[in-house]
Amino acid sequence: MQNFPQNTAQMVKRSIQGTLRRYFLSPKREKSTENKDKRAQTIRSLNYENKAMFGAVLRRSKKSQVSRTASEISEKSSEFFWMMQKKQKTEKITGNLTNTPSRPSLPDSLLDLQQNLPPQPKIPRKSPKPPIHNTQTIPFDSTTLKELVDIPLVFNKKHSIQKQSPHDILKLPSVGRVLQATMPEASREALMRWKVLKIAELGEEGFRKLNERHLSEGARLHGWIEEFFSTGKSPEDAEFEGGWKSVQGFLGKVQPKIVEAKISHPFLKYHGIVDCVSLVDSELHVIEWKKSERMKPNLADTFDAPLQLAAYLGAVNATLPAHGLTTPVLRGAVVVIYTDGTPAHVHLLGNSDVRFYWRAWLLRLQEFWVRSRDGTLPEPI
Repeated sequence: MQNFPQNTAQMVKRSIQGTLRRYFLSPKREKSTENKDKRAQTIRSLNYENKAMFGAVLRRSKKSQVSRTASEISEKSSEFFWMMQKKQKTEKITGNLTNTPSRPSLPDSLLDLQQNLPPQPKIPRKSPKPPIHNTQTIPFDSTTLKELVDIPLVFNKKHSIQKQSPHDILKLPSVGRVLQATMPEASREALMRWKVLKIAELGEEGFRKLNERHLSEGARLHGWIEEFFSTGKSPEDAEFEGGWKSVQGFLGKVQPKIVEAKISHPFLKYHGIVDCVSLVDSELHVIEWKKSERMKPNLADTFDAPLQLAAYLGAVNATLPAHGLTTPVLRGAVVVIYTDGTPAHVHLLGNSDVRFYWRAWLLRLQEFWVRSRDGTLPEPI
């Protein structure tokens, strides 16, 4: 580029501006051949002045792209080749870093000590203990076990009966134990949840005391009823108790024959304590007392109480002479006694109801003996 004095550059600039102003601001421009020639001449003069002022325009020469022949293309010309070369370099560097020791070597004395350590003593393994199953002696063979559900409510004497001592009877499962071990899984889970919640609320000691209190209250209520049947008078310490007020009205309709008696079934091999066998409306009934803090207006609300009643009723019918009875008992009553003094709900079971629950009890009893034989009885809750 040529260097001009500052005054000269300004003069050229003014000349260019004047030429452009005259061309673009001319009032009349005829579109003719002469005008086009004059326009071209003006542009050429502008370019000449620019070239004189700033020099020629520099242009970069474009390299002609030459296509490579097939012979010139090799494996080294591909992108994959260069990627593999880069990978090999990276692996080489990584290998060098891996082989570099990460910590200083130990002195020879420590190495000798490490290599000559005394052997670790072998601790003898204890053989695993066999799993403990809640087993129960099975008093039935396979054939008899299958026939348990066909045992009638009024026991048939054709079945062979072995005389049992009181000690042998205590070895038999109780009615409550059978029902608890064979309760439906949903009921067991619900009971476990209730127990866990109560323990969380009261603690282990508080939960134990709660169970003891319920048992003592139930035993006291049974004692009052037994005393009433024996004396015909209301116990003095029971007059202001809610449970006694709840059941007192029903007791006047009861004519007891058996009260709080130990019973067992000589063939089906279970035992329990029947609350009461009495005349109700001139018919023999087995009565089951149930204390409750919640209202239970329907028999279904009492859960396994009808099965428990049917089990006691079947045991009584199997040992009628031992209890001074000559007529089979075919009816029952579940009496729900409320702790707040609300009159008790009396759920009466007729002949057909009792036979239905007797069949259900036999199925639960069969399940108990089968699981007892197989060692699959659950732990008590």
